[in-house]
Amino acid sequence: MPWIGSTDPFRIPFNKKQIEFFADSFQIVEKKKKPDISFFNSKEKQLIKIYQEILFLKDKRDDYRRQAYYYAFPFVKLIAKKLNISLNDLSYLSPEGLSLKDIKKEVKRRKQAYFVKHENNKLKIISGKNAKNLFISLDIKKDIKEIKGIVSSNGNIEGKIRVVKSEKDLRRVEKNEIMVAITTNPTYVTAMQKAAAFITDEGGLTCHAAIVAREMKKPCIVGTKIATEILKDGDLVKIDTNKGIVRILKRV
Repeated sequence: MPWIGSTDPFRIPFNKKQIEFFADSFQIVEKKKKPDISFFNSKEKQLIKIYQEILFLKDKRDDYRRQAYYYAFPFVKLIAKKLNISLNDLSYLSPEGLSLKDIKKEVKRRKQAYFVKHENNKLKIISGKNAKNLFISLDIKKDIKEIKGIVSSNGNIEGKIRVVKSEKDLRRVEKNEIMVAITTNPTYVTAMQKAAAFITDEGGLTCHAAIVAREMKKPCIVGTKIATEILKDGDLVKIDTNKGIVRILKRV
């Protein structure tokens, strides 16, 4: 399954060593007993069944998407080579960008800032200083004491924060820390096993972090929007899933 790490078409697929490490990182758990749903009425049981099927299809869809990215990767590499740019720089371009006269200059602008605008039934990309000036900067108060989100797995816990903004940060997650991320994907699982709880900026009840948290029986609050901006490594917080909040107890 070399496509496990292919979360986008520009990511180098897992090699054999990485696949073995990923597989070995999983903990073997006892087979779960089926929950007792006898007290639900027939309509509620039908809704539960539909929800289970949605979760299965969501994961299956993601797996097919990763496989597609994996098999397309050689072609993506060839495009980057033909354009004489890196895979990372290619990721800043949409199909229309491949025909630009000065691709490297446009990539440089998009690294500053860019957004896609739908105008007159067409997509328009604005980049560079023009895009930067149009961005709305959020006035996030530094003295904020609580962050609200969606409770996706119950449990109240106190712990120190570890912020993960990219896969490079995963190795820094230590046992029993509370992992804070923009979002998660299967490559985060090894770090998630070490963490005591999860907080994310994005997501809902069926996102990856939420599903993994319920499987691991660890507290999780998703959809906070600002957790990675507010919380810093070493901050002491309390997750209160009864109220759906993350309370900051002590800042570093």
